[in-house]
Amino acid sequence: MYLCLSAGQAETVKTDDLVGIFDLDSATVGAAGREFLARAQKNGEVTTLGDDLPKSFLLFAPSPKRGQRTRTQAIKLIKLSCGAVRGRIEHPTYDN
Repeated sequence: MYLCLSAGQAETVKTDDLVGIFDLDSATVGAAGREFLARAQKNGEVTTLGDDLPKSFLLFAPSPKRGQRTRTQAIKLIKLSCGAVRGRIEHPTYDN
């Protein structure tokens, strides 16, 4: 299944690869969360969707591509709250 993250940019992601949905404020209170995001940013694993201030981030671990042994992680900073993302996953809408 795919999840639409923003109507304006038509950004969709594969929910099978989604590891977690995290509130940005809560996740960056402690040093470990800040270090995790800083390291991911340094490694080029973070993408910010849209121009608005992000409220949450999604952590992905896509299945390894052919020839790869391990999964790579990807983080998407998004303007949607954790509850809004969860709602879109639990109650998907389809446009015809």
